[in-house]
Amino acid sequence: MVNGDVVSLDCVPTSAVCRSVFPKLVQSYAMEAILTPTVSGWEDSDSTVRQFLRECEACEELSFEGVGLGTENRYDGAGVMGSALVHGNQLVHAALHRRMPQVPFPRSYWARPGRLLAGYYPGDVSKSAATEKISSLLDAGIRCVAQRGA
Repeated sequence: MVNGDVVSLDCVPTSAVCRSVFPKLVQSYAMEAILTPTVSGWEDSDSTVRQFLRECEACEELSFEGVGLGTENRYDGAGVMGSALVHGNQLVHAALHRRMPQVPFPRSYWARPGRLLAGYYPGDVSKSAATEKISSLLDAGIRCVAQRGA
């Protein structure tokens, strides 16, 4: 979790495998946390995790023959995407990630996906470009724009 939101879930079959991949997973998650601006503390993490797991359960699952061994299962849902490799009815690794909403315009980013957008002020020198940016903000669900220091 980063800033109280579930970012990703990794599953491995045994504690031995977990020990072997743990340092790389921590580095990956730490990088995600470093690159994500801090906007709030922890909220109700139990219900947040349960909601993420329900979204994982609701994903559409497609199975493909693996490139090497096993079967690759791909998961696609409204807010989640991921994959799992299974070999001989044994999970090798599964990774499910929060799907990030598309940003409404360049030089903007989701500080809290779907909730808080950050970036440059959406104005522009041309009225049509500014109108297009404001329309894309409204389409993304943004209803309030604040200027830093205002």
